[in-house]
Parts: sequence; C-alpha cells; structure tokens
Amino acid sequence: MEEKKTLFQVSMKRLDSMIKSYDFLQDRSANSLLNPTINELENKEQRISQILNQLDSCIKENDQILETLRSLDWSGQLPKYTGKLPIPPLCGAIPFPPDQEIPPNYLVAVKTQETDEPILCYVKKKTDQGAYEVVDADEVNEPRIFLVTRDQLVPLPRWYPILDVRETEFPVKSKVRAIYPETTAFYSAEVIAPPSGRTTPNPPNPYDYKLIFEGETAIHTVNARHVVDEKFFKN
Repeated sequence: MEEKKTLFQVSMKRLDSMIKSYDFLQDRSANSLLNPTINELENKEQRISQILNQLDSCIKENDQILETLRSLDWSGQLPKYTGKLPIPPLCGAIPFPPDQEIPPNYLVAVKTQETDEPILCYVKKKTDQGAYEVVDADEVNEPRIFLVTRDQLVPLPRWYPILDVRETEFPVKSKVRAIYPETTAFYSAEVIAPPSGRTTPNPPNPYDYKLIFEGETAIHTVNARHVVDEKFFKN
C-alpha cells in the first residue's frame, strides 16, 4: 500500500512538471507570435517619428525661405561704392570671379533646365557636393528651389556703376542680359545708352540703362542692378 502511494505521488509530481512545461511552451509560443507584431509596431512608430521630424524640418526651412524672400531688396536702390581702389567685383559691370564661391543671399541670374531664359534668384547655400541651391524670386508664396552648378550663376551688381569710371559700365552697343520690365527673367538686349550717357538733367534714377531688347524696336529703361554681361550665358 505504501509503495502504491509513493508511486502515485511520483506520478503526480511528474504530471505537475509536465503541465508546467506545457504552460511554459504555450507562453513561449504565444510570445513568439506576438513579438514580430510588437517589433513591427515599434518600427512603424520609429518611422512615423522620423517622417514627422522631417516634415517639421521642411516646414521650418520653408518658413526661413519665405522670410528671406520677403526681406531681400529685389528692386530697390543699390549703394554707391565709396571704398578704396581697386574697385571690387560687382561694382556695376565689373564681373564676379568665376572661380570664387558665391555667398548666401546673393542675387543671381540663373539659367536652369526648367526655364527658357535666365531668371532672378537668390543663393540659399552651397551644398557639400559643390552645387548651389537657389530660390526663384518670382515664387514668393510657393518657393521654387533649383540645384545648379557654379557656371549657371551670374551674380548681380552690388554697387552702382561709378559714372566717371567707364569700366564699371557696359558701353553703347554692348550685348547684355537684363530683366525685362514687369518680369523676373533676363532677356538679351543691346545697350543704347549707359548711365553716364544720360542726356536729361536730374533723371529719376541716374543709374538706368537705355536698352533695346532682342526682337524689339522700343527703348526700355532698366536699372543697372538688373543688367549683366551676355557672354556669361553663351553655351
């Protein structure tokens, strides 16, 4: 009788052990089924967080671009150069060195693949790869950004020509690119009269060129800040 009791106890212990083992295996199996789902959720949560951070960065960058677009003086007056000699680049017709880096916020004429004629932009930044990000001046509400190379950019004058220094002006019959009135695009034109060649006393702006645009006969008045050398756009 005692032997049967002992066998019974042993059997119960073994049965209890088997039940616990079964429960453990069941829990492990359930976890193995749940873990991929949990991992997937965690991965999706991380991805959503990354997208939200990127979106936030884009919004901040867009706001910064809009602020810059609205703060830049696109059509106002340029200062006169009163510094020492030699006269610096971008004083009137004196060109910017083609191998020199163009700083941010400089106004430039840009020939892009998306536009037929060069357009007015400002330099946003130079990328680590050496290209330039520029922003279209005509799209104030929805900024349009172009990625271009250095040779596609022509910086605009930062000082007015010195009227008694002819090298700071484009002479008569020069081929130039100038912003056509009421646009932000640069079209080919010929100089009829530089600022120093004005014939009327006390003109509204003594730094205007008289130009005839290609294909026209009418004479237009264009401020010197919006006139650059045609040769920089020759392919």
